[in-house]
Amino acid sequence: MKMTYVLPQTGSTENEEQENWDGRFGDFLIDLQTQEGLTDLTIRQLQLHLRAYDAWLKELGQCWTSARREDIQEYLQQVRDHRSASTLRSKLWSIRRLYAWAGENSIVTVPSCWLTVARRSYERKRMVVPSSRQLQQLLELPDTSTDKGLRDRAVLELLYATGMRAAEILSIKLHQLVKDRCLRIMGKGQVERLVVYGEEAAYWVAQYKAKRQGMLQAAGHSVIATQQLFVSMGKHAAYQYFELRRMICGYARRLNMKLTPHTLRHAFATHLYQGGAALRTIQLLLGHAQLTTSTIYISRKVEDDQKMIRTHHPRGESYKPYRRW
Repeated sequence: MKMTYVLPQTGSTENEEQENWDGRFGDFLIDLQTQEGLTDLTIRQLQLHLRAYDAWLKELGQCWTSARREDIQEYLQQVRDHRSASTLRSKLWSIRRLYAWAGENSIVTVPSCWLTVARRSYERKRMVVPSSRQLQQLLELPDTSTDKGLRDRAVLELLYATGMRAAEILSIKLHQLVKDRCLRIMGKGQVERLVVYGEEAAYWVAQYKAKRQGMLQAAGHSVIATQQLFVSMGKHAAYQYFELRRMICGYARRLNMKLTPHTLRHAFATHLYQGGAALRTIQLLLGHAQLTTSTIYISRKVEDDQKMIRTHHPRGESYKPYRRW
């Protein structure tokens, strides 16, 4: 039986959704999701990129299957000139994957040389990771005398305690919580891993869980409307990514900081490293296939390197020789 791709809900009407949507895009997204196990957030981003690309071509009287080299190049050039480098990489990746799939399915063949664009020379922005003291201030901001504040505190504590991705924490189901303070989750690429967390996070999750049903009912939802651990007090029963990001950004602004859910993942890795955790351990906890990927998540500071030299180098002030025998 052939599967059909259902468009994710947005603020536009169904007719507006279908206007810039080629049915073959749905087949492409289904194949990508089933074969590679991409998250819903990644699929959603792909859908938005495809719709934008297709709408741009239609203004030129073209279709994505008949686009010329100059059409594709002009589109990518406009993205390069008006959007960030990360957006360019994301859109370019989406278009390349689309045409690779189209070639495999004998829809259209586009030479790979058409799907390139000269990048602007830029310095890669280094993520500013908050200190452990700043994170403590952030964790204490939610008003835990309210149900919403309890949920926010539980989410923040669990994010910082585990380094989970936003999509991973939003997908946690009630039945996954166990007494041993560990979670078996399905990460990026449908790779399963074990996530552990401490007593502080466990305490706040338990406090929130006691109020969870009341939150659903107060928002007009059935207590069985969703099995996701974290729920919303809005029109959706399950907590959504935009709500998570807005919550973290809102608390961060009160501290004159700019934070996102992904920043907490970086902070988790950096603070573990500063505390002496081995890179291999951090790699396992983050769920990375390659060690080099984990090193990107660690913001090393000069003072950390100086402390390491003072402690571990024979010429260091605090060096203590280690003798095996």
